Amino acid sequence: MIIGVLADLHIDMNDQATETSVIEALVTISKQKKLDALILAGDLANDYQVSLHALNQLKSSLNIPCLFVPGNHDLWNIHHPNMRTWDIYKCLESYSDNLTKSPFSLSDNWVVIGDIGWYDYKFADSSFSINQLEEMTLNERVWKDKHYTNWNMTYPELQTLFQQKLEKQIKLHESKNIILVTHVVPHSNFIVPTPDHTWSYFNAFLGSPKYGELIKKYSSSIKYAISGHVHFRKTFKIDKTTYINNSLGYRKQWIHSQHVKEEIQNALLTISL
Repeated sequence: MIIGVLADLHIDMNDQATETSVIEALVTISKQKKLDALILAGDLANDYQVSLHALNQLKSSLNIPCLFVPGNHDLWNIHHPNMRTWDIYKCLESYSDNLTKSPFSLSDNWVVIGDIGWYDYKFADSSFSINQLEEMTLNERVWKDKHYTNWNMTYPELQTLFQQKLEKQIKLHESKNIILVTHVVPHSNFIVPTPDHTWSYFNAFLGSPKYGELIKKYSSSIKYAISGHVHFRKTFKIDKTTYINNSLGYRKQWIHSQHVKEEIQNALLTISL
């Protein structure tokens, strides 16, 4: 079984009228690679309606499981200012293969479990106080979740909520091989390297080491831990778990080519089960 892995498509920013769309290119490359399933670790677009349309287009074109967890951008209300974040989260669950609804069994032995996750500031440098981090602003630069999400919970509470939800599902499937998917990162190997004063602050909003602790606790079951959010393409292994962060990212960050098909050809990672 061949599984494709990609995150952070940002189609509303990357699509250009003069060439194939990101979704069309992903369909083409997925067929070339003969995928049996595709895992998308969030941030398709800045508008949940655009994300939903893209997901349904992928699903109907490929006719394979196209498993998805939302990213923070998918949940932004920039185009729907009267909507609360939980409402957008629920709207995204209208997509059939959204993992926030339930785990997905790939086979008798393999299951995919996932959700967005959230951050709890613990990847920030310890020199910053909680009050400073809660401002989500440094030198007039703002982490935009501050303006475009409204969870009605503190972020540490939200991080714990998603962790508990994931652990409950992991326990139910502990006898199987698990692929765990979050949008935010679970390990410090995926944060922006420091010393860098700006990112020593903004690393606060990239994820939580508590997800890494959860993965370690169930490492005999969790074979892969997939994330996005940081626009890296990086893989490493700890114990029995392979950690994957694999993003398309913004066009200006593309590594191999400014042509969408060529970049996705290189960016789309596959794992064989």
